[in-house]
Amino acid sequence: MKEQFVTLEQAIRLKDLGFDEECLCLYDDNKLQIMTQHSPDVIATTKNSNMHLKSGINEVQSVIAAPLYQQAFDWLREKHDIFYHIYDNTGNDDNALWFYEVTHDIHYYVSKLYKTYYEAKNAALNYIINELLC
Repeated sequence: MKEQFVTLEQAIRLKDLGFDEECLCLYDDNKLQIMTQHSPDVIATTKNSNMHLKSGINEVQSVIAAPLYQQAFDWLREKHDIFYHIYDNTGNDDNALWFYEVTHDIHYYVSKLYKTYYEAKNAALNYIINELLC
């Protein structure tokens, strides 16, 4: 299920871009952790703007929200009007190579081929947050 969540580097970049939505997981000490609203270790909410994790007596350690890829792509569509699509080049999942396309205003980009759907999805998010929105 880890492949459903953005990487730590992507989570940091999304936070820098203003992502501040409720998330199911967070990164603490570079590890993906599932947190619930009822967890005794979470202060406030799982939003980046006010998320901290208790790490000792009167000690608070900052953590970072870990959105699902779908949350990140939905946020990018809603806040930045960026759209992405992932396709296979054969129509046959067994031997498919995958590519993505990204559209934003007059910008249109088609990627190289990737071996897996998840590699293409990861690359699409990296392209958007590290190149298109830099």
